[in-house]
Amino acid sequence: MILCYVLTMPGAPTWNGRTSYNESLYAKCRPVGRSDKARARAAEIIAAGSYRYHWSDGWCADVSVSEVSRADARLMTKQSRGFGGYEWMIDSIERDLKILAPHERKAATP
Repeated sequence: MILCYVLTMPGAPTWNGRTSYNESLYAKCRPVGRSDKARARAAEIIAAGSYRYHWSDGWCADVSVSEVSRADARLMTKQSRGFGGYEWMIDSIERDLKILAPHERKAATP
C-alpha cells in the first residue's frame, strides 16, 4: 500500500490568488508498512481525505491523501516538484491525524 500526499495552497493572498503550488504538482508518495497496525493507521489517514493548515498571514495549505498503485506513485513522483519543504505536514498527519507545526506540537505536549 502506498499513500500519496498532494499539496496545494488554496486562496493564496497573492495579487492574482495563484501560486506555483496550484500550477504544478507537489506530491510525495510514502509506502505503508505491512503490519495490521500500519494499515489501520493508513485507513484512518485516508478517511479524512484532506487536511488544512492556516497561517496567521492568510496563507492556507491543503494536503490531500489517497492510496495509489506503484505505477501511479512512480508517475506522481516523476511529475512532482517535490513537497516544497512541507514534509513536516506529512509527518504530522501520520503522527497526529492533523497538521500541527513543530511549535504547536511542543505547546500541546505537557
